[in-house]
Parts: sequence; C-alpha cells; structure tokens
Amino acid sequence: MDKIEPSVIEQHVDSESDDENIDFFGLNSVETTETTESVPETKIFTTSYGPERPKQELDIVCNLTLNYANVALFKYDFFSHFEAARLIYSNDIALYGGTERDASATVDNIVDVSVDQVLGPNIRANLLKNLHNKSLAEADAKDIVARRKHQITYLATVAVAREEQLAEQWSQNRHAKRMSAQKYGF
Repeated sequence: MDKIEPSVIEQHVDSESDDENIDFFGLNSVETTETTESVPETKIFTTSYGPERPKQELDIVCNLTLNYANVALFKYDFFSHFEAARLIYSNDIALYGGTERDASATVDNIVDVSVDQVLGPNIRANLLKNLHNKSLAEADAKDIVARRKHQITYLATVAVAREEQLAEQWSQNRHAKRMSAQKYGF
C-alpha cells in the first residue's frame, strides 16, 4: 500500500476553498441587461368556431308600414309602436332574414302586463285571499302521512279523479299490445 502524500490533500483542500468564492447560481453578481420595449404581436383570428348569432348589420333600412288603427289602443310609456317595431326588426328579425311585416306583427302580439293592475293595490291581502286555493296552499302533514300509510286508497282516489285519462291510456296500451302481437306473430 502506498501512502497518500499530504501535499495532494492540501491541494484538494485548497481547491475547495477556491470554490467558495465562485458564485454558482449568480445570486451575488449584479448583471445589467438592456430591455427594449416591444409590444407583443396579437393574433387576430377571423374564423370563429361553433354556433353564434349573426353579426348585426348597421345599415338596415326600416320601412315599416303600420296599421295606425290599432296604435291608439296602446299606452306608451317608453317606446312607441313604430320604435318597438324598428328595434325588433333591426335586432332580431332582420338578422335572420325576416321582413318588416313580421316585426309589425310581432309588436301587435306584445301584451303589456302590469303587476299592479293584476294584483291590485294591496298585494299581501290579495295573496292571503287566494290561499284557499288548493294549488296555492301547502299540503297538510296529515295528508302526507295518510297518503304514505294508505297508498292504495290514495291511488284509487287519484284513479277516480283521472278516470277518463286512465281509460284512454288503457285503450292505447291494449292497442299497442295487439299491434306488437300482430307484428311478431304471437
């Protein structure tokens, strides 16, 4: 066995101390880089994929002929009959190839509904008055329990109420059964 010379070890130790002065990751060094201002180029694609609404054309000429006999029946708050027809034509009907007559007919079919007129001035009293209506009132807990316990009785009650519909359904089922038997030769 050969002995290792101490001078070689010292050189190796010296090389390790030299490595401490080297900035391996570049954290201690300050490097200046020149930055040039450049705007990234944006790519504009003219092709769109998937369904979309047709683009609105701004040069639509609207020559509506209105039936002014019906115009007096409407109460105007925001739009007149002509303005509504023009808006409907330019925003919806013209984009899909409709005519101005279609826009006028659409405006004629608009029903203006005022909640205040339907429910009246006292909305709470009107709603409480209508609670006797079975469709508006909540189901009683005893009805739910009775339906759960007496399911056959409940179904019989429903069957009596819908007797005509059930008879029609049974007739259709019998007919379908005969047709399938005839088709497959049973």
